[in-house]
Amino acid sequence: MINSKDKKGQGLLIIIVIAVVLIGGYFLFQVDIWNNGEDENTKVNQETGQVVSEESHSEDKLEEVIFTMSEVQMHNSKESCYTVIDRKVYDLTAWIPQHPGGEANILKLCGIDGTGLFRGQHDNNPKQENILKGFYIGDLKN
Repeated sequence: MINSKDKKGQGLLIIIVIAVVLIGGYFLFQVDIWNNGEDENTKVNQETGQVVSEESHSEDKLEEVIFTMSEVQMHNSKESCYTVIDRKVYDLTAWIPQHPGGEANILKLCGIDGTGLFRGQHDNNPKQENILKGFYIGDLKN
């Protein structure tokens, strides 16, 4: 026969289990919101841990976007910063405040073919190449 003390213990255990399930579900839901974001324009580069713009196209997307140099030149500010490196166009706007070397070094690249400046500073360093890939938005028109 189960006494009332055992029933209270079982009831308390059931309440604790339900609370743990509800709290765990809440946190899983919050992590899902955080990962998929209310701000759908950002993502985290898994290799670098840097936040990058979702508006930037990855190089392996099927849609091919072609820019003229005139189009790139229109994006020459902190509010909209496009640059060309090795005939590929990158939107560096989101990277400006995150660049370890300071904003000024990225702002120098806005609206121009920044190949020489980028290669002069980073050569072919794989880490910088991987970061750059996250900002790719298209190719420069031939």
